[in-house]
Amino acid sequence: MWSEAQLKQLAQEITGRDDPLEALAETLRSYIEQKLSHYRQEILRLERKYGLAYDAFVEKLGQELPLTWEHEQDYMAWEEALTNLEYMQTLSRKLTVHA
Repeated sequence: MWSEAQLKQLAQEITGRDDPLEALAETLRSYIEQKLSHYRQEILRLERKYGLAYDAFVEKLGQELPLTWEHEQDYMAWEEALTNLEYMQTLSRKLTVHA
């Protein structure tokens, strides 16, 4: 198990920052940006696959788009990506305000 001091020191080594809190903030920023990029790419992949935005996809699901396992999986993946994108954006704003 890592101690708080060890984690701060590791963050300092990784980022090259002298201040351990700045190092942790930079590490968190990098992680959040990576997650934001991942969720944006997933949303874009699904938008390209269906040629639709999420709301239009949901509207057509069960009507023009049959309720297949593939469509249901894509619906869940899309919903997850949108939810997590919003959450990570909230965390990013908090980090910007407090860091």
